[in-house]
Amino acid sequence: MKRFTALIAFLLLGFAATSHAQFEPKSYSFSPTIGLYTFDQHQELKSSALVGLRISRYLTSRWAMEGVLLYVPTESKTKVGSDNEVSGTLYHIDGLYHFPNKTKWLPFLAAGVGAMTLSGSNTGADNNLMLNYGGGLKYLYSDKVSLRADVRQVLLDDVSIEHNMVYTLGLEFSWGKGANKTNVKSDNAPITNAASLSAQEEAAPASAGAAALGDSDKDGVPDAHDLCANTPLGVTVDKEGCPIDRDGDGTPDHLDKCPDTPKGLITDKNGCTLDTDQDGVSDSRDFCADTPPGVAVDKKGCPLKSAGSEADSDGDGVSDAMDKCPGTPIGTPVDKNGCPTEIKEKTTTESHIRFETGKSKIRTAFMGEVERVANYLKKFPETSIEIEGHTDTTGPERLNIRLSLERAESLKEALVTRFDIQATRLATKGYSFKRPIADNNTPAGREKNRRVVVTLSPEGK
Repeated sequence: MKRFTALIAFLLLGFAATSHAQFEPKSYSFSPTIGLYTFDQHQELKSSALVGLRISRYLTSRWAMEGVLLYVPTESKTKVGSDNEVSGTLYHIDGLYHFPNKTKWLPFLAAGVGAMTLSGSNTGADNNLMLNYGGGLKYLYSDKVSLRADVRQVLLDDVSIEHNMVYTLGLEFSWGKGANKTNVKSDNAPITNAASLSAQEEAAPASAGAAALGDSDKDGVPDAHDLCANTPLGVTVDKEGCPIDRDGDGTPDHLDKCPDTPKGLITDKNGCTLDTDQDGVSDSRDFCADTPPGVAVDKKGCPLKSAGSEADSDGDGVSDAMDKCPGTPIGTPVDKNGCPTEIKEKTTTESHIRFETGKSKIRTAFMGEVERVANYLKKFPETSIEIEGHTDTTGPERLNIRLSLERAESLKEALVTRFDIQATRLATKGYSFKRPIADNNTPAGREKNRRVVVTLSPEGK
């Protein structure tokens, strides 16, 4: 167990290191190796130095196949004289996976199968199947030479399963198509496409450098690490080779006609706030997103009342000018002043709370709506509620069932922890995407469906 812990610590050291290091596909390498081999105590063999050779073929920049031959001259712990000499030979085929990294340090994992032959001075050869697994770390000293360290656990199929350990250090020499490459750049600064430089800077030497790195779109990020491999020439990209999207709306800056859209708003293909009914109020803030063309609306996107052009922002039938309780949840019974009245029977109300795709956290912008529900429950302490969570059709149903319940639970938690509402008054259910109120084929419709619904129940009902 201690040996395996040492193996994990060794690998973590490799991951902690923070140039992009890589080996070019279809290249080869060989590595003369020295190290230490330790045997299981049941084998009664002494730990010994070893020598060996590894030959690798890189299938991609991350995956490689490797043939390994190790020679271990050791001694028996129980015999004396010339009879105690034992020779061990390991030969196995391994698969290696290299983790992409941003320095010349390249960590990897390895596993493989093979055999081990043990032969003594006066005994025949003993052949056993073996499995090995572990990992290591490479330091890319140059395009052709790397320093390499490996740690492996060997499972040997003898009378029982024997657990051996191998620790090796070697030099790896590469040849073939490009051999190993490193590409160093800052993590913090964006990368400017090499093609946007001056004519002198993108002359033959620069072009040759890009070709050597395998950078087909010439954005400064090698193809092996480029998540957006067809970036147009001249576009500024991030460290992953993707165009910068400053406001995070999904439209890259070079196509974004509204580059400073506030976070969380739904946008169109031009990166501008989506306004389906074109009433001047964005869908993310529009409580009446299907207003007919030409109809005057208030700041919440709802039609103004024709009589006296008085707005009714919460749609409770009482104009804002007369409403002493603005923002009443939709469907809540109110008096002539627009304030909630005690209900006599179960009443379902649509809340204004909307959720981001795949999330159940209530955004700060909707905390006022949560407070209005809490105030109603405090005013009428005999009332209980059932909270329904709903989703759009994004993702599989089994995940949406859980997500819809999490949304209902999110409102319940906010009412309990923020406003001291008794949890026993609150029930929750999740309905997945089974009860839509809008078209799931449009962004605006999907946003409306990502909601919670509250059913108010008077005492005893």
